[in-house]
Amino acid sequence: MSNSNYAGRAGETDIKIEAIDVRKTFSARGNGRKDVNNLTTDALGGLNLSISRGEFHVILGPSGCGKSTFLDLVAGLTTSTDGTILIDGKPVTGPGPDRATVFQQYALLPWRTALGNVEFALENLEKDSRKRRETAVKYLDLVGLGDFCGHYPFELSGGMKQRVAIARAMAVGPEVLLMDEPFAAVDALTREILQHDLLRIVYETGKTVLFITHSIDEAVFLADRVSVMTARPGTIKAVVPVLLTRNERLSDDIKVSEVYTGTRHKLWELLKEEAAKAGVSG
Repeated sequence: MSNSNYAGRAGETDIKIEAIDVRKTFSARGNGRKDVNNLTTDALGGLNLSISRGEFHVILGPSGCGKSTFLDLVAGLTTSTDGTILIDGKPVTGPGPDRATVFQQYALLPWRTALGNVEFALENLEKDSRKRRETAVKYLDLVGLGDFCGHYPFELSGGMKQRVAIARAMAVGPEVLLMDEPFAAVDALTREILQHDLLRIVYETGKTVLFITHSIDEAVFLADRVSVMTARPGTIKAVVPVLLTRNERLSDDIKVSEVYTGTRHKLWELLKEEAAKAGVSG
């Protein structure tokens, strides 16, 4: 069964994101204590990964393995201790308009409406207020919130707030969408609805997505490929393709299909050993 969800395959020439022997070490601040001033934590231990243009790539791993650290490096929010991250073959040196990040927390401005929150992201990109508003409305429509443009965050459910956050990220026109457990804070039913909506949006826009999660089911449902990370210091243990077509992925009985259950079992087998290591190491 072939997967037609993204244009290229990692390992071919059309690579969008590439990590080459990426390492990240954090130093303890110590607060003046001599016994902890020189302590360091190795978060990433030489991570190598290629993600194709238009691919939906999910990173799965135990707590503390460096998943979010890696996403921050791709976003340009922090720098690696060693190694290189490339976007379209060029080193990442900081944040850029080619990337947008959606976090677990919605981070909406409470004094702005849904429309105002999306427009805020456009203020440095588009001087024409009419065009900003048209773009904001377009992306709120895309996430199903066209009728809620005038609502403030306190008037929206958790799922709606995250839709606004996604619309805000999409409105700036990024080529890469970075998502750090964006659905972790919502209830199970809302999470499934948002997963379906996200796939629809990605299919319509052709974005490259790097998505972080702890959930095996979420990884199998969303991903073209899943990278399983080792316990800290994190590296890529295995990359597993999810051989589902778009129509199969969005069907009602996908989670009882042989491909889904088989892939889920494979990911669990890869992950459980790393989860045990993470538990032992703290």
